[in-house]
Amino acid sequence: ARLGTYEILEPVGAGGMGEVYRARDTRLDRHVAIKVLPEAFAKDEDRLARFKREARLLAQLNHSNIATLHGLEEHLGQLFLVMEFVEGETLRERIAKGPLPVEESVSLFTQIAEGLDAAHEKGIVHRDLKPANIKIGPDGQVKILDFGLAKAIASGTQPQRSEAPTATKGTALGLILGTAPYMSPEQASGKPVDKRTDIWAFGCCLFEALTGQVAFLGETASETIAKILEKEPDWSRLPQRTPKTLVNLTRRCLEKDTRRRQRDIGDARVELDTREAATTPEASSRRAQAIGLILGLSVGVLGILLLWRSTSSDEAQPVITRFAVAAEGVLPRGEGPLLALSRDGRTLAYVAVRDGVRRIYRRDMEQFEDEPIQGTENANMPFFSPDGAWIGFSTRGGALKKMSLAGGPPVTICVACGAGTGGTWGSNDVIVFQKGGVLAMVPASGGDPTDITTLGEGETIHRQPEILPGGRALLFTSISGSIDNASIEVHSFDAGERRRLFDGAHPFYAPTGHVVFVREQSLWAIAFDAATLTTKGEAIPLVEGVQVERGGATQFALSDNGTLAYVPIESAGHGVGRALDWVDRQGNRTPLEQEQRDFSHPRFSPDGRRILLQIAEEGQKDVWLYDVERDTLARQTFDAISGAPIWTPDGARLTYASYTGTWGVFWKLVEGGEDREQLLDHVTVQRNSSYEKEPRSWSPDGTRLAFQNVGPETGADIWILSLDEQLASPFLATSANEDWPVFSPDGQWVAYESDESGRREVYLTKYPGAERKRQVSIAGGGNPRWKADGSELFYISEEGELMAVTVVTTPTLQLGAPHALFELSGRDYDVHPSGEHFLIVSTEREAEPGQINIVLNWFEELKRLVPTDE
Repeated sequence: ARLGTYEILEPVGAGGMGEVYRARDTRLDRHVAIKVLPEAFAKDEDRLARFKREARLLAQLNHSNIATLHGLEEHLGQLFLVMEFVEGETLRERIAKGPLPVEESVSLFTQIAEGLDAAHEKGIVHRDLKPANIKIGPDGQVKILDFGLAKAIASGTQPQRSEAPTATKGTALGLILGTAPYMSPEQASGKPVDKRTDIWAFGCCLFEALTGQVAFLGETASETIAKILEKEPDWSRLPQRTPKTLVNLTRRCLEKDTRRRQRDIGDARVELDTREAATTPEASSRRAQAIGLILGLSVGVLGILLLWRSTSSDEAQPVITRFAVAAEGVLPRGEGPLLALSRDGRTLAYVAVRDGVRRIYRRDMEQFEDEPIQGTENANMPFFSPDGAWIGFSTRGGALKKMSLAGGPPVTICVACGAGTGGTWGSNDVIVFQKGGVLAMVPASGGDPTDITTLGEGETIHRQPEILPGGRALLFTSISGSIDNASIEVHSFDAGERRRLFDGAHPFYAPTGHVVFVREQSLWAIAFDAATLTTKGEAIPLVEGVQVERGGATQFALSDNGTLAYVPIESAGHGVGRALDWVDRQGNRTPLEQEQRDFSHPRFSPDGRRILLQIAEEGQKDVWLYDVERDTLARQTFDAISGAPIWTPDGARLTYASYTGTWGVFWKLVEGGEDREQLLDHVTVQRNSSYEKEPRSWSPDGTRLAFQNVGPETGADIWILSLDEQLASPFLATSANEDWPVFSPDGQWVAYESDESGRREVYLTKYPGAERKRQVSIAGGGNPRWKADGSELFYISEEGELMAVTVVTTPTLQLGAPHALFELSGRDYDVHPSGEHFLIVSTEREAEPGQINIVLNWFEELKRLVPTDE
């Protein structure tokens, strides 16, 4: 039989996801595996579309320990997958012959861990790892089969939340979304899953390989799930000669509590690599050499732990201990507070940029390694709940969110509430945060914010709130114009009034009876009575060389047990070193600007000879002009925070966003000095002017400006400013977030991105009506750009590839299939008017990771230098 260009040779197997055949690809003369999918797929268009998008992502997995998915094809209405054909036996077949020796198990599972690690790095989870999905080649090479297909099935199945083995749909085909004996407790309970569910299945397979017995098995699926949720494996089945390290690894993988489970499969791979090396003859001579080093390290670690535990011992005198830790990435500049400590001092959180992705990282003080908090991409300004179980943060667009450190997705507290400098979480479960230029409060469970403060005469902004014990009062920073005119004030909730305390910024209250704050890039402290809200004595400088941002945010944090964390000025991680690359359609790169700086928002002039750029440095952001022919950079703005520049169609002016207490959109002549005009100060904008606004695109005739407007009800929206009518009005303002609008060269269409489907996608809609739209991207995308003649639209895929789509607008709209040009190392770019070259802001050459200084028992020094007795 034949299926298109594939000659079917023999059946291999069958299951709930279809039948598998060995076939010959007559075009390439190779053997492949053909998986014929159930007919239900072809009858469900939405489900089929979702499956196709997921399959495209899976096809990008390329690793020696993962069977490659070549593609998804259709012949005469029959849908089928084309996959790499792997010779050999499955792990299930191998185990059926008896338990595997330790050395063989280590070798096989090292490869399994390497394959899982490669997939997890791309954010892909298998969800159905089991011995039957692991193939062992004649040469001993492992291949993981059906990677991620369980997710592809689930993405089109209702209800989507449940992935338990009883979740089936349709006919007797029974779309099984997992295999009961290998399902994690959270998966069996129908809860959201992440990479830790693969780690559980990895532990189940390892236990089975070592013992020859399934770790959890009942007579029915329900009994099996009950054992997974309630019982422990019979650890006595493990052979007595199993190394303790391997036993411990298996136990950690099978922890029911995800917080205690092995956190990363890459760590398991390292442990297995070490164990495998130890079993070779060459390793014996190295063991003796390593013992001395291990003993030495153990003594050092023991010393640190003893010092740590001394903080809670009444019998021992607390010892002040100073050390530095390397962050997991670059510590960004000019972005507000980066650090947070839980009140018990056991957990440090910080914001860092790694591989072009910004997220919050977590360091448990009793552990050696930091780990990223999944779900905090593009988050900022972290802060802890009083019990340390939750972490709050702000997001792009000004939303305030929280996330349980035990796991789970982020929870939105308020949408687009302008959480400018994070927040402070009181014991009464109320969060106070900066909303626009003032302070507001909101229940930690979510709700509508309520303003607390109002700006007085000459004041620009209130920020950096700190709730005092009992929740009766609040400390905060008041700025008038610049950080040079900053003072710390106290607001009494009981009296409903506030008053000035002293000059300074970014206050923290210490339970020793002090307020710690920043002044002139140093930490100062002053005795403070929280009952009377009054200071005592004089302020004393304590720590010099602490990084302070232009807006007054100081990179330091305190815990209630006396741990101090701060970023020193000399840290190597200040800022992000980005390069400008000139790239052709084939992906060939030529450096355009040799000096690495924190570049972003590149925009070509209409003639392609000049480029507007946003550059951040020393806590400040400004717009610069790069002349390509002369190879010169010239600064264009001189404000505290200015950026997101675009050109007017005639190339004479630049338009940009600027923040001076409130957000505004301005324009000025290019290289025309400091004179500027605010475009939105004399027009009607039906939103609080404190919220973020950024220009995105001018209409070709230069009469209308499309800009992003963030509001408290609907988040990021697209508005249009009409210069003729002197009026700004919403163009796309829904409950979803819409952004990055760009007018087509003929002015008849607007391309934009929206997350209305649950992920970012690029759409095209008619202007000015917006009465109909077409989705442009496939499987996610954003940040669209037009070719100057309107024949192509470009965007960045979810996988970081620059995509191109042909566009025909007359007589009817016709879109070509998106195709990838090349992979970006960042997500910031612009298109030369010719459409043949691109300017890419590359994050490949990031600065070295930042440094965070830690001081244990710092309160001993604080109390000695700043006594509270009068």
